[in-house]
Amino acid sequence: MVQGADRPLVRLSQVDRLRLVLPVPESIVPRIKLGSPVEVRVDAVSSVVQGKVMRFSGILNTNTRTMQTEVDVPNPGYSLKPGMYAYATIILDAKGDVLAIPIQAIRAAGSNPSDPRQQLAIVNEKNQIEMREVRLGLETPDRVEVISGLSEGDRVVIGNRGDLKPGQTVDPRPMAK
Repeated sequence: MVQGADRPLVRLSQVDRLRLVLPVPESIVPRIKLGSPVEVRVDAVSSVVQGKVMRFSGILNTNTRTMQTEVDVPNPGYSLKPGMYAYATIILDAKGDVLAIPIQAIRAAGSNPSDPRQQLAIVNEKNQIEMREVRLGLETPDRVEVISGLSEGDRVVIGNRGDLKPGQTVDPRPMAK
């Protein structure tokens, strides 16, 4: 037997389009559609590219509660290499021209972020804390849509509000962008 004969001499890869295989959590499996856009970030080459869901297994892995989903990622400049690590964001829903607030206004409340009804602390025109119930919609990693209960221009308290009480006068400061 020739040493190394069990190894392939050549390995071919198609590099103008790469396939990214994602384990998708079961909670969003029903919302995955063929052709759904996927934002793929590859830090090794400081690149963000747009891919599309091309196929999925249709079977949940009972150990991980995920479904394998394949995303085709165009690579016309060949800057991406097979085996590079990537971060993917699947866009499940999209809306334009909506009122959205920083996610910290919700998460800081210590409430269940999946409940569409939330109570927010706002600062009224007298610079006093006021609690207001709102109804939430779509969520991104850093913002959440407000469907009702808040108007454009309302000032929302961001961060820890444990020491704040309704009616308390505060000195509000705009959030740094």
